[in-house]
Amino acid sequence: MVLSGVEVAKHNDDKSCWVIVHGKAYDVTEFLPEHPGGMKIILKYAGKDATEEYEPIHPPDTLDKYLDKSKHLGPVDLSTVAKVEKKDDPAEAERQQRINDKPQLEQCYNLMDFESVAKNTMKKGAWGYYSSAADDEITLRENHEAFHRIWFRPKVLVDVKKVDFSTTMLGTKVDIPLYVTATALGKLGHPEGEVLLTKAAKKHNVVQMIPTLASCSFDEIMDAAEGDQVQWMQLYVNSDRKITQRIIEHAEKRGCKGLFITVDAPQLGRREKDMRSKFEDQGTNVQSGQSTDNSQGAARAISSFIDPSLSWKDVAWFQSITKMPIILKGVQRVEDVLKAIEVGVQGVVLSNHGGRQLDFARSGIEVLAETMPVLRELGLENKIEIYVDGGVRRATDIIKALCLGAKGVGIGRPFLYAMSAYGLEGIDRAMQLLKDEMEMNMRLIGCTSVDQLNPSLIDVRNLGSHVTPVPKDSLGHTVYDPLVTPAFKLPKAKFCAPATNYDAEQISTPPGSTKLSGTAGAPGASNRRQRRRRSAPLGGPEYNEMAAIAARQQVVMPPAPNKEDIGATWTYLQAGISRIMVNLQDGMDLATYMGIYTAVHNFCTSQKAVGMSSPGSGSQAHRGAHLLGEDLYKKLIEYLNNHLEELYEQSKAHTDEALLTFYIKEWGRYTTAAKYIHHLFRYLNRHWVKREMDEGKKDTYDVYTLHLVQWRTQLFQKVSAKVMEAVLKLVAKQRNGETIEHGQIKSVVDSFVSLGLDEHDSSKSTLDVYRFHFEKPFLDATREFYEAESKQFIAENSVVEYMKKAETRLNEEEERVRMYLHNDIAIPLRKSCNGALIADHQTILRDEFQVLLDNDREDDMARMFNLLNRIADGLEPLRQKFEAHVRNAGLAAVAKVASDADKLEPKVYVDALLTVHTQYQGLVKRAFNDEPEFTRSLDNACREFVNRNDICKAGSNKSPELLAKYTDVLLKKSATGVEETELDATLTQIMTVFKYIEDKDVFQKFYSRMLARRLVHSNSSSDDAETSMISKLKEACGFEYTNKLQRMFQDMQISKDLNNGYKDHVKDDPAVSKPLDSTYSILGTSFWPLTPPNTQFNPPAEIQADLDRFGQYYKQKHDGRKLTWLWQLCKGEVRTGYCKSSKTPFTFQVSVYQMAILLMFNEKDAHAYEDIASITALTPETLDGAIGILCKAKVLNMKPEGSKPGPGHTFHLNYDFKSKKIRVNLNVGTKTEQKQEEVETNKTIEEDRKLVLQSAIVRIMKARKQMKHAQLVSETISQIKGRFAPKVADIKKCIEILLDKEYLERLEGDDLGYLA
Repeated sequence: MVLSGVEVAKHNDDKSCWVIVHGKAYDVTEFLPEHPGGMKIILKYAGKDATEEYEPIHPPDTLDKYLDKSKHLGPVDLSTVAKVEKKDDPAEAERQQRINDKPQLEQCYNLMDFESVAKNTMKKGAWGYYSSAADDEITLRENHEAFHRIWFRPKVLVDVKKVDFSTTMLGTKVDIPLYVTATALGKLGHPEGEVLLTKAAKKHNVVQMIPTLASCSFDEIMDAAEGDQVQWMQLYVNSDRKITQRIIEHAEKRGCKGLFITVDAPQLGRREKDMRSKFEDQGTNVQSGQSTDNSQGAARAISSFIDPSLSWKDVAWFQSITKMPIILKGVQRVEDVLKAIEVGVQGVVLSNHGGRQLDFARSGIEVLAETMPVLRELGLENKIEIYVDGGVRRATDIIKALCLGAKGVGIGRPFLYAMSAYGLEGIDRAMQLLKDEMEMNMRLIGCTSVDQLNPSLIDVRNLGSHVTPVPKDSLGHTVYDPLVTPAFKLPKAKFCAPATNYDAEQISTPPGSTKLSGTAGAPGASNRRQRRRRSAPLGGPEYNEMAAIAARQQVVMPPAPNKEDIGATWTYLQAGISRIMVNLQDGMDLATYMGIYTAVHNFCTSQKAVGMSSPGSGSQAHRGAHLLGEDLYKKLIEYLNNHLEELYEQSKAHTDEALLTFYIKEWGRYTTAAKYIHHLFRYLNRHWVKREMDEGKKDTYDVYTLHLVQWRTQLFQKVSAKVMEAVLKLVAKQRNGETIEHGQIKSVVDSFVSLGLDEHDSSKSTLDVYRFHFEKPFLDATREFYEAESKQFIAENSVVEYMKKAETRLNEEEERVRMYLHNDIAIPLRKSCNGALIADHQTILRDEFQVLLDNDREDDMARMFNLLNRIADGLEPLRQKFEAHVRNAGLAAVAKVASDADKLEPKVYVDALLTVHTQYQGLVKRAFNDEPEFTRSLDNACREFVNRNDICKAGSNKSPELLAKYTDVLLKKSATGVEETELDATLTQIMTVFKYIEDKDVFQKFYSRMLARRLVHSNSSSDDAETSMISKLKEACGFEYTNKLQRMFQDMQISKDLNNGYKDHVKDDPAVSKPLDSTYSILGTSFWPLTPPNTQFNPPAEIQADLDRFGQYYKQKHDGRKLTWLWQLCKGEVRTGYCKSSKTPFTFQVSVYQMAILLMFNEKDAHAYEDIASITALTPETLDGAIGILCKAKVLNMKPEGSKPGPGHTFHLNYDFKSKKIRVNLNVGTKTEQKQEEVETNKTIEEDRKLVLQSAIVRIMKARKQMKHAQLVSETISQIKGRFAPKVADIKKCIEILLDKEYLERLEGDDLGYLA
């Protein structure tokens, strides 16, 4: 069914709102609150055809994408739709004429030519959006001018016949090292929008970056691409991450080859040129969600969805949802580039958002010059691709960026200007101009390809100097559109007339009016007086502003008075003041305006009327002017009092919102009039008022300030209470969910602030009036409101629901400050709300915390954290509960795996500790924002359950021992090899547990022994992993902790070189026919935690001969050194030739003790226990262990059979030995040996601790010479606790030992002295 325009027109308000777009009707009633541009603009076109306003801004698929299909009402008969009559717009007519008269495209020779044409042909709002930048636009201009401080150092006599400036960016081959960077709202410049940029990019083989806030839909832009054309996606991150994920996934699915995440826009900058353009188009619907304030310009009207909480921790999330290369757009310092490399993104764009965000941010090219030397020094220049944008207008700018190390540059505004002025042909010519410039300048600099560009070709010494003069860029300054100040409303008439300059006194009017050239006359001055004075034209800014204000319809005024008639003069002035005060909107002609100014001048300079002047009496004349100035001042006060009394009487007829409307209207009228009257009374201000103020007279103010003082004393003090009552009622309505006109409150606030005058210095202002009359009652009412509401809500709802409510209310109050309150109230308002909503209920909130912990309610814990963090000491009870909870969780996790401590696997134990730590570290990060005190509580809890759990039992060394054993398992060679990155990650986790270990010396002792075995037996999984672990330990505990470990590695390298030399030596020795394949490790006694063997040993003759040869060789190299053979660490391989069950000989991996035993069976097949003991000279304990393993493996058979080898047993070689493996490892330690080694290690630890304590005590006393006993104990604990937790009793014993050894002496009282 086709709808009629009459039917659609009935739905024209917020209760039922239909609009027509492209000939179809849509019901947008429910969408009104969600529209990013606010509901007002939609209601403006409610019941009407909105196509013309909708088309330039919105992608064509917006309504299909965001409006439910049930709201698509169907086609409309456009012939029945009422046509909106358009008023003739002279400005638009002038613009269309300029479009017709614009230069031919061929007359544009550079990018700034396009900008100049666009400035004169674009609509005001569109130009304001495209060209605007932040604040004073200093960075905008600096972006361009920074390139001017870089000079070339060209090479000459280079063959540059063939020049190729193609390159690759993110793996894509491009013809020129630039890309079309993301710029929003392309249809503001041209009806086809961004698709024109797509077509031009294809033609010139450059990459286009698709903006989030494009006018065309994303798919429309992607569809415009041809063939294998590459496009990137620029992303503003939405507060709703589901929307963000959907956009990214769709972009990747459509074939985007790069994701550029904008990171420099947590809040949009103030772009005043854009804001002044009074932007009314309502933005794009690429993303939706929040309302906007369009008075802030186009930029803010379309970008309210951007998430200000975006941080480094989010990068991992982006990496998890896309395979596209991720580039951070908007990086502005080298530290963040290094961070980007660390988190693994593929590139960064050094950019300040085209100067549109933070004014006085440095240019991207300057940051590039700072960044690249740092990356080269660290060897990271190839780890990431660096791009730069902002200010690029010439190919020389591109070359400079590439010389510094950029991969490419982004260009945005110039292509928009070219498109706005000339469409597709304009962009085409702009890109071709850059290519032509590129080819020419590459030749002139002496390079034929991009890879030849390097820092030696440029001089950047002045780049960082922001005061270094450079030749003026006339083009850049010509096309720059300067910022302006607010304009006053203008009269319609224009005029010119002659003028006279009164005593060099400039006549001026309030600033801001449009300037009109010409001169103006001053009635009331005689021709004779005019001739006597030097004439001067009034054509400057002050005159022109005055003329604009005076150019209104003529107003009936009393005739201009005679200068000497003071009474008539005041009557004339009073009529003029009344006209300005009451009927300013009716305007005032120039003659009247000049007449009033002249009357003020005449009143103040009249002498005869005073009755005491005479010719030549200068002092009396001065006194007369003084008295008449005072008289005029008093008459003005009297007039203002009468006027304000009338206003007060009128105010009695109004209450509540009507009173607010009346007050705001009259305040605006009054203050505007005051400005004009102030300027008319300039002569009085400059002479009489100034003199009075200089003499320290109180209650004398300039005329404008006088108006404010009188308003405050005559009207404000009488009505302020009622006005404030109305304000509070309005705020209460809003808090209860009603919609209010908050602009009224904003105006009242501004009024209260303006009335704050310093009693001691009238030129200064204070906030005393505002604080007493507005802030105090507002805070009291707020506290009262929230106390009542919170008490009722928490009684009827759960704690969690209350927290959500409180969070919402706090956010509303902060938004209220931003919308219409003064910033001064922000802190006290926050304090008041925190008191009523949080502090008064903190006990109930804290009681709920344990329940949230037990149930892992992270979101609710985060909410509670954020709330209680607002009040003093609000978090401390939470930290205590959190610490106790984590400690108990850790102890429970250990108890779960600690059923048999002796059989406990190190990995199981360490994993149990790490699981608890990882769980609650994540909680601290996500819910508690890594708050330092919560982190400390986590550390305290972890330290407790790591060192005092069921495994440790009252301070045992078990935790560090098991941690060292687990580290040993990881670093040993194994069949299930671990990836390098996985291994390093696991070692990092081990260091997490190590951080909490109190007895770090225990870990060091076990770790060093295990490291020694790995090194001696060449059993390390990776030298890099070993080195990495030692580096981590060194970083945690210092050089001294790892010094011996590092020396062990050095010894192994020395041994390797020594073995190579020895093999060469044996090879050259003719006496050795069959050398033994042997390897020797020379280990320094001071660095290796090894002890000599506890048994004698006679090695086999074959081994002894090689030992002797090596001993002689070593003594030749290092005479005077003694070698002690560590037999217990020696091992070797023997090959079998006797086994019947296998055709392939077995290879036995054995200890040197086992080797000696097995080699005896080369002589005969059976040996008695006593014979073996006699020949090898091993102690029974060592011999029993070695033979026992051989018997257990069935290599030897023992007769008679028994449980343990010993005297009376005979051992036979087993010819029927079988094994599934060809290489059989028999060199395995027994549990008894392992237990004994642990006991010896713990014993060594205790002995070492005594020495460490004694050393620390001596160091302290040597430095202090004399100390109290208790102080010495305390200082010793302080120095030692980094290695282990010393006991006071052990310290006292060590002090006694040092006293006995006469290192220390007892002095009087409790003092101890140091003996040198």
